[in-house]
Amino acid sequence: MSTWSLSALIERWQRKMVEREDDERPGVEVSRPLAIVRDGLAVILSLFLFATAGFGEYTAVVQRAFPLLLAALLIFITQPSRFRPLDLLWSAAALFSLGYLLLYHQDIAERIGWETQLDYAVGIVGTIVVIEIARRTTGLALPIIAVIFLLYALYGDSLPGILGHPSLTVGRVVRYTWLSQEGIFGIPLGAVAGFVYLYILYSTFLATTGAGRVFTDLAYALTGRLRSGPAQTAVVSSMLFGSINGSSAANVVGTGTFTIPLMRRMGYSRSFAGGVEAAASTGGQIMPPIMGAAAFIMAEVLGVPYTAVISAALVPAILYYVALAAAVHLEALRLGARSEAAEDLPSVWPVVRQGLPFFVSVGVLLYMLIGGYSTGYAGFTAIIALLLSSLLQSDVRRRYLHILWSGLVRAAIVSLQIWAAVAVVGIVIATVTMTGLGPHFGELVARVAENSLLLALFFTMLASIVLGLGLPTVACYLLLAVLVAPAVVKLGVPPMAAHLFVLYFGAISSITPPVAIAAFAASGIAETGAMRIALQASRLALPGFLIPYLFTLSPVLIGEGSAAEVAVAALSGTLGVVMLAAATIGYLAGRLPALVRLILFAGSLTLLYPGWMSDAVGLGIFVLVLAYQRLAIASGRRRTTAPGEIAGGS
Repeated sequence: MSTWSLSALIERWQRKMVEREDDERPGVEVSRPLAIVRDGLAVILSLFLFATAGFGEYTAVVQRAFPLLLAALLIFITQPSRFRPLDLLWSAAALFSLGYLLLYHQDIAERIGWETQLDYAVGIVGTIVVIEIARRTTGLALPIIAVIFLLYALYGDSLPGILGHPSLTVGRVVRYTWLSQEGIFGIPLGAVAGFVYLYILYSTFLATTGAGRVFTDLAYALTGRLRSGPAQTAVVSSMLFGSINGSSAANVVGTGTFTIPLMRRMGYSRSFAGGVEAAASTGGQIMPPIMGAAAFIMAEVLGVPYTAVISAALVPAILYYVALAAAVHLEALRLGARSEAAEDLPSVWPVVRQGLPFFVSVGVLLYMLIGGYSTGYAGFTAIIALLLSSLLQSDVRRRYLHILWSGLVRAAIVSLQIWAAVAVVGIVIATVTMTGLGPHFGELVARVAENSLLLALFFTMLASIVLGLGLPTVACYLLLAVLVAPAVVKLGVPPMAAHLFVLYFGAISSITPPVAIAAFAASGIAETGAMRIALQASRLALPGFLIPYLFTLSPVLIGEGSAAEVAVAALSGTLGVVMLAAATIGYLAGRLPALVRLILFAGSLTLLYPGWMSDAVGLGIFVLVLAYQRLAIASGRRRTTAPGEIAGGS
């Protein structure tokens, strides 16, 4: 195979994306003077955003442009070009464009509409810098999308039909993109500077103080006695840490180093063990309360309380994890796996005592979020609670200063991809605002789908998966919220359902071939091919491909109905995903023939779709399949013990 084949290029990109998302990688090796500059800039970035979250923000331009400047300089240090002096030029360009904006933002605001040639020159240089930092951290996909949108803004007036728009000058494009708060310095960058970064910092401090291992040990203590204990440990620990972590690939690396070898020891295949970890880590991005920080962004975009987002997302996320837990348990039964001996398992209470600082901080975070405090202040308080309560641990006290310093540095380095991604997404947002592309895109989707909601949702799913390839959850959701979600809303879907729909498929792109960066992260630990893991993960995550359609077509699953209707939908949905898992694995009370699996699959769909008639049909199918299996098992036992035969003989 040629080194320039498509599969080789994809594998190379996957490796780069996993390296960028792995929390353990502080960047490339640099000289000691550059390392000192890197760490200093990183600490300033973390402390600036931590302090402003607790004691009040600066004006919008300063609050957004100063962190972006620090992030750009860090990117040019940690993601260098082959020719180092070129990075000095890029750093100078970042200092020139963002420094000018910081120094003269008030003057620019006072003469809006009367910009100077220098203003425009600064805007052009700054936009190019943003595209370059996105190229270095996210790959080519986002920068290419941004450039296409800029070209569309400048030359789209010559396009025929609904895609055409009124002529725009270069000056107006620069004004929207760089000199206003409608583009690069708009809501996405403001959200990262205001509160998203706080949760990256919180997640980093959790990791440096040992929370990841505590979550894994607790999950192992709670689930180890099950025959599927090791796999359930992966499901539970990845769910707990994945919601806070914000990166499926990094979560795979963080928890998979323990759970994947454990699953292998219990008899699961390499690809299945990797698939379980990848699917479980990906689900963390859709699991309340934090959802990889997407919950906060979604609340901002939709203009609704944070509690409304997590309330809507809760039942679908639980169904996803119930299905995953059921699948791994049925696989354990199919393999005849044995449970761990009680003496080999950690005890629950010692693990709880060890993890008390983490649980206290998470409790403080949830209390403040649900209590109506601002998202940024809640994150600030949770970090304070974590850092104070972790002093109770002797091993943390011994290395406390190191934990503080490394946490501040690592959070900044880990966040670089998000800073670059949300900044470049601002270019797309500016273009959509200037040209009115949003309504036109919705009309185009409706035309292509010929007013069929199912067909429109299918195209939206494909667009969400493609646009989500390799992007962090927050940037992925923002891009989809601007480009795709409005088209779904225009077809009559409630806004909450439309935004959750695109978030689900943007997250699932982490395990969807051919890229599947979460599967690629797992492949190094499981020591098998990434595509095998991706196929297993996609099979296990099948409910994640179906549930968004169901809550879009019938929003009762996201809480749009009475309490009784939601409860019935949740119960029937739980049975439905268990049936779906059984159909996928091919095992219920025993092995399932192909035809019975197909019938069970159909029954699961009727249970997942809310309504008493469909529920009755699905329940009837489940009872019939279960009765069939019981009869088949009983018949098999009678045959093996018939007169003249030896049980188990040939």
